[in-house]
Amino acid sequence: MPALVGTVKTGATRALERVGGVIEAVKTGGSSAQAWLGGVIDDASNTLRKLYLADDTGAITIGGKADEGTNGGVGLVYRGGSRTPSNMTPRPGVDNTGLSVFDNAAAAAPNGGKVQVIDTSRLRCAVACPDAPPAGHISIQPAELQDLTGWAATRGTDEVHALTQDILDAIVDEIRIPRP
Repeated sequence: MPALVGTVKTGATRALERVGGVIEAVKTGGSSAQAWLGGVIDDASNTLRKLYLADDTGAITIGGKADEGTNGGVGLVYRGGSRTPSNMTPRPGVDNTGLSVFDNAAAAAPNGGKVQVIDTSRLRCAVACPDAPPAGHISIQPAELQDLTGWAATRGTDEVHALTQDILDAIVDEIRIPRP
């Protein structure tokens, strides 16, 4: 039964995120009805996200299957940009907590553009750790933080690090956020 719950949550979250992208564009229109509708979508989205947290520390458990109970098999995060090894590798000396992703598509691409949807339940080597600020920020990290430097050193090279490949394999969708 947990696998079915995870499947339902995944579908609901994807639908909410797609609607959320449209609502973000509509919200800029300024009418109170548009703002109210945007609030409803935000509340629904936040409620679903709370269901995915596996423990009281706020850490998202990674590496299990839906029927093993980790995160209900769900935990979508969003990375702005293209689906390239370079974009899925932290920048050396800059991304000191891991690869930056967000809990919503609009935050991942505030100026619009491509957004990669990553299902953290598909990650086998990496760990997703909420670490605001900014609000909704999550870092995808190696299980051992001291391995981050070696991973980041492969950015822009011909080498595709195992953690980068892990993230590429966990991408389940690409969406576009309208430019403001």
